[in-house]
Amino acid sequence: MAVPNSQSSSLQQEEVRQGRGWEDGSCPGSSCGQEAREHPKCWVSSLEVLQWIMESRLKKCVELELHLAGREQAVIRRDALSHLVLDEHLQHQQELRQQGKAFYVERL
Repeated sequence: MAVPNSQSSSLQQEEVRQGRGWEDGSCPGSSCGQEAREHPKCWVSSLEVLQWIMESRLKKCVELELHLAGREQAVIRRDALSHLVLDEHLQHQQELRQQGKAFYVERL
């Protein structure tokens, strides 16, 4: 039995990723005559394809979570900044009141 070289192996994996070679139920690029579910090499290539699919889905989920986390972080920072500005304004108002100075507040 000949050992497949890396080039033919990568070609078979690429055929599997593109969906070729499974139509008749036999192994892609193999002349063993066994069905795909019975051939160990097909199991390995199928597992690699499934791992690739799961990794790409996981990567998309992580990218989405990072994007949403960035948006939430911006909202949190904006809220914290508004609280700081409000606290500083109140502190300034109290300091002027302690000095006996007026603080103009427009009331609507």
